[in-house]
Amino acid sequence: MFNPDLYSFNREKFGIPKEKLVIIYSGTISKSKGVHNIVHVAENTPKDLLKELLFFIVGDGPYLNEMKINVKKLGLSNSFYFTGFAPREEIPKYLKIANLGIVSPSPIRGGLIKLAEYMAMGIVPIVPPNSWPAEHIKHEINGFVAKIEEYSDILNKLNKEQIYEMSKEARIYAINNFDIRNVAKRLIEYL
Repeated sequence: MFNPDLYSFNREKFGIPKEKLVIIYSGTISKSKGVHNIVHVAENTPKDLLKELLFFIVGDGPYLNEMKINVKKLGLSNSFYFTGFAPREEIPKYLKIANLGIVSPSPIRGGLIKLAEYMAMGIVPIVPPNSWPAEHIKHEINGFVAKIEEYSDILNKLNKEQIYEMSKEARIYAINNFDIRNVAKRLIEYL
């Protein structure tokens, strides 16, 4: 299901210019997941860089309305797109348009399924240090391991060629390490 080749590249449907770097967060919109930190990242990103970014927030949760209000109050509405609730089968269509993916920037451990989905779709993941997903990331090769306060620096240094190469590496890693057929084959060989 999480194969980028199965979905069209449809940024136009959302009014997203082709040159924008799309950073997705997909999941529960709650403070316990650290989603409020995404607003702080946007707020602390230089304005000229922020014009090149779009934070694409997919999902619903207890913080969604407050997040929308904060985004509007801070004058960041042009840098955010909110889908609200999305059925599970629609998620890959949203992932297809993203370049980078934020795995829950909270201190709680989790996020492996989100990491696998992002990487399988060729999305370059950004994961918190000391998290389970961080074990799968080769920093600046197939993703980034970074604290929330480092996100702006990462975004400022990125270029399209680097994103393209990291995207390929992320997808290869997902196929080799998360695809059940490959994992089962290795397990059978091991046994």
